[in-house]
Amino acid sequence: MKCFKINLFIAIDKLIAEKYIINNVCNLRESVQYVQTILRYNKFIVYSEEARLLYTWKRLDPELRVHIRMSDRTTTVSNFVQFLEDMKFIWYEIHRYQP
Repeated sequence: MKCFKINLFIAIDKLIAEKYIINNVCNLRESVQYVQTILRYNKFIVYSEEARLLYTWKRLDPELRVHIRMSDRTTTVSNFVQFLEDMKFIWYEIHRYQP
């Protein structure tokens, strides 16, 4: 079975377009979906898991990012997703009534 490899420029475009913002929180978008999307396209560009997680962290809305510690060498994908999941409902409570 041959694995399909995405074009580098398409992967970059997808990465630039992907963010996890307050609207995503208010619409109850799953944070794991965001992480999977970033990691899927980022693997064609960056090979280090640490760098991919750092990029994923940087693409969080700054108002959300302040609640999640920056990923480091000890952070795994499952740790990072758990950090996001732990904060999801708190973020929802904070931002749900904002216009």
